[in-house]
Amino acid sequence: MPSIFGTKKVDRSPVFTEDDIRKLIISFPPPEPRPGKESLVRSLSGRSLVRSDAVIKRFHSLLKNASGPIFLNSLHNELGVQDVQWLLNQEDERICYSRDRRRLLPESTQKAIYHGIQRELSNGGADLNSIATDKDVTPTTLRRMLTAQDAALSLKDLEDGKTYDSSFLEKLKNELSKTIEGAQNAVVLSDTFPQVPASWLESTAESLVSTNGDDGQGVVEMTSGGLRYTPQSLLVQHESELKQTQDAYIRKAVEELATNGYCEVTGSSRPQILQTAGDSDLTQAILEADARKSSSSEIVQLSTRESSFLITQEALSIRTSAIATKAEGLATEQWPTRRAGEDVVFDFKKLLASSDVSSLDLAILESSDPENRIKSAFEAQILKLQQETADKFATTVQTDLLTPLKLYTQAADTIADTTLQPRVQEFIYDWSRKELIQETLRTIKDSNLISSKSTSRDVDKFSDAVQAAKTLEDILTATAKLARKQKIDQPSASLLFSTKQEILGQKVAGMRKLKRASDLLQNVIWILLAGKREGLYMSSGKDTSRMIKMVKEGDAEAGVKLEEWRNLIKQGGDTEDTRREMRDVAAEAVDEFKDILKATSDEKDKTTEEP
Repeated sequence: MPSIFGTKKVDRSPVFTEDDIRKLIISFPPPEPRPGKESLVRSLSGRSLVRSDAVIKRFHSLLKNASGPIFLNSLHNELGVQDVQWLLNQEDERICYSRDRRRLLPESTQKAIYHGIQRELSNGGADLNSIATDKDVTPTTLRRMLTAQDAALSLKDLEDGKTYDSSFLEKLKNELSKTIEGAQNAVVLSDTFPQVPASWLESTAESLVSTNGDDGQGVVEMTSGGLRYTPQSLLVQHESELKQTQDAYIRKAVEELATNGYCEVTGSSRPQILQTAGDSDLTQAILEADARKSSSSEIVQLSTRESSFLITQEALSIRTSAIATKAEGLATEQWPTRRAGEDVVFDFKKLLASSDVSSLDLAILESSDPENRIKSAFEAQILKLQQETADKFATTVQTDLLTPLKLYTQAADTIADTTLQPRVQEFIYDWSRKELIQETLRTIKDSNLISSKSTSRDVDKFSDAVQAAKTLEDILTATAKLARKQKIDQPSASLLFSTKQEILGQKVAGMRKLKRASDLLQNVIWILLAGKREGLYMSSGKDTSRMIKMVKEGDAEAGVKLEEWRNLIKQGGDTEDTRREMRDVAAEAVDEFKDILKATSDEKDKTTEEP
């Protein structure tokens, strides 16, 4: 029945507009998808929703078909969704990341890596750590990748740092078993199976030998040539040869002990078959064989890193004495090359470097000198050389410095002329400081006569004192201090006389070479004064007249003759005859002094002989 109000039109417009839906999506994010359940996720624009299973499907397709790495920061663009973290969480076991986790490796890349490693594993081990670094993945990711590609793959890490396919190792084990069972001769297993480390090969071979019964009996051993397997048949033959060779070697060693007093038992000196024998066992066998010969000699064993010897105590004592003599020779060689005042200490390495030191000597030096006879011999020789050098030093200072200085200062002290005396002393000061002392120090240095640090210090202080000296008295004080410090005796009367004679003789010889008459006159004056007085004389040319006056006081005739020569020289009237006459007078004066010295010496000898 029709309504009295007429027919009403129904409004069928949507309750939510498209804009309303966008606002709802933005304001109310859908829950995070859960594994195994379909859900909705926001689209890339965030204004619509897409099904999670469709996103996962697109992701799987991307992994399967991508030709290169998939960058994580652009994955949401590739999949057309706003967030991919839920996807990464769900697909974690399937995803292979780069080392920095910024890229995903597609299946094509994973397969390429797997096939490359598979080729390596079919022939030996693969260094997965190195490969992982090269492929920019972690070792854990690489192993998971391999397992994903081949679920039946079983990997085993060995001691060489490489990873092996267990099936490859099993195959190699079967081949190793056949090799051991069929071996007629010794086999170097490490050469036959170089694909695996020797440690695995050794443990596997030993396991096979122990379980193969009689067919596989033999010995697996590591030698310098590698891991070797020797079958039982060869072992019996080897043992026989070894015993024969060892018996012969022991007999020879016992004979050498009896003949030479020693024998070498170093591994490298033995026959090849005995070079791997135990040192202690072989040595003990030699000692027992020597004892059975009723030998009463005490045997000493010398062992170093490079050699081993057996030697009788008597032979060791003789050999040590010989080395001690060489040590004395080494000390004699080293002593002249030392620096002034340097201590020379025993260094057996220098003795080892000697070309005439044998391997036995080396063993004695390194292992057997409990009483330090060799070192003591070296040190005793050094002490001897040190004393000899100290004696030479004292003699040099006494004869070259103290005695001449004493002779010239003796003469200066006898001069009564108060004007002449200080002049002569000044002359002696200048001469001794610039010539006498410097020549003595040069002799000490050139002859290496400083034997200790204390002597070196005393000489240095003496040299400094001489440089600082202002008077002859300063020179004498410094010289006396050096002599006192070094316990050097002052020159004796006999030494003063003999030195005076020697110097006068040198002056006469030197006059033969002098050309100037004035120089000859000075030397004649000094010689005539020395012949009649104590000491030796020297002076400057300006003091010639005063020196002549001194001669005239003791010998008027000689004084007059000197005045004549002086006047001739001043007037330029001297001739060759004049110069020859001066030389002759000087020579006669020295001869007279020698006669006086001889007479004095003879008188002393007579006095000594009288009861």
